[in-house]
Amino acid sequence: MLHEISNHIDLLKVLIRLAHETRMLTSEQYLTVEAHLQEAGKMIGGWLKSVAH
Repeated sequence: MLHEISNHIDLLKVLIRLAHETRMLTSEQYLTVEAHLQEAGKMIGGWLKSVAH
């Protein structure tokens, strides 16, 4: 389950980057969303490491 969430976050990062490159998102919007996705990714990564032990 956590691996699936991690994969979805990675996909979202790519889609958000594409939206920014095609000017569907402003730089400010992109940076805000990317920061939230980075934080979520760090949390999922931490949970994955804690479950693996």
